[in-house]
Amino acid sequence: MLVHTSTIFSRSSTAILNHISQLSSQYSRHHLLFSLSPNVEASELSQLVQNLTTLSSNTVGCLSAPAAMDMVSCSLAVFDGNCVPFRSTIPGIPLPQVGRWHSFRKKDKNAPSFEGEYGEGLDWEDVWSKRMSTQERPDGLEDLQRDSVNALIYFSDASPEGLRSSLHANFPTASKIGLVPTSTPFITGRPVTLFRNQRIWESGAVGVALSHAKNVRSMLDYHGLVSLSSTMTVSESEGNLVNTLDRQNPSQLLLSAIREHNLAVTSLDPEEEFYLMSEETQIAYAITAGDPSRGTISLNTDQGPGVGSRVRFYHRPKSSSGRTLTFGQPRATTFKFMAADDSVSMQDDTVLDNVFFSASENGFLYQQHAACTIPGATATLEIE
Repeated sequence: MLVHTSTIFSRSSTAILNHISQLSSQYSRHHLLFSLSPNVEASELSQLVQNLTTLSSNTVGCLSAPAAMDMVSCSLAVFDGNCVPFRSTIPGIPLPQVGRWHSFRKKDKNAPSFEGEYGEGLDWEDVWSKRMSTQERPDGLEDLQRDSVNALIYFSDASPEGLRSSLHANFPTASKIGLVPTSTPFITGRPVTLFRNQRIWESGAVGVALSHAKNVRSMLDYHGLVSLSSTMTVSESEGNLVNTLDRQNPSQLLLSAIREHNLAVTSLDPEEEFYLMSEETQIAYAITAGDPSRGTISLNTDQGPGVGSRVRFYHRPKSSSGRTLTFGQPRATTFKFMAADDSVSMQDDTVLDNVFFSASENGFLYQQHAACTIPGATATLEIE
């Protein structure tokens, strides 16, 4: 199945080109999954992309954020059998279009369009329920048995809701991690940049489905989060709004927790990085606003924890920023996606064996949940 996995961090694109060239003669008939940070000159980026997309006859990849601002990063995973690449155009919830740039951006010819089918003034909840009732599968995964897939690794644009729903409905037992690639409008002229063989896409998703993978494990880690409260129960919620916790005012409960921990915070400012984490799923949601008089807090997600969920408040102190990115010896082949943290640095050029590491300021996707953008947070998938 997995015959090679590596990540290289370097201040020089030459070192990365050399690393790629060492693999090209060995794995031209295999499946390749890759990510590449674009923080190099345009001519160097073009050469790197050319070498990656032609390394194998079957490639899937994306442009990701630098793991550290002064380092170029490239990750590669090579598969031999039991790997099915896929391409998805399953629609998600369209992003609000703000400003003029969106009016001129290119569109994928194969991407579905809502406008022609529904027109303006549509009811998005109604559209969403109709679209999701089909449980359609991404291209390439139509013939796979429901329980035959152990892991799904993918790169998606910023509207992954349809794909998330499809993967969860059709492959419920598979472990799933995805990356929302770095934004590239000023690099490639596309919102995100995805690769499938030698074609470039600006929307949808690409990825691989793995079958017969042994001892697949997935986990989340939130760097620097500190618990502020005991466990509470969501007693009233709606979408991304939490209206009551233990039938009390959640904004007041959070302000009380802040005072108890002597934090120098006078309001629920989203810059202070407060979170609500589900005890059952270990998913943390950023608190974007709170109203002490009304009580409701809003979360940075399309769907927060439901009624009955057990949750805690967390805080990410300013002191948690500024760290050196380090990796221990992996106990298994490791795929790790990180919500990019500008304060992370690396000391030396490094090649990591058995590790596929990618970062993005747009966050990662874990199982069927919405994108996590908490700086420094990681989703990990281990395969023996």
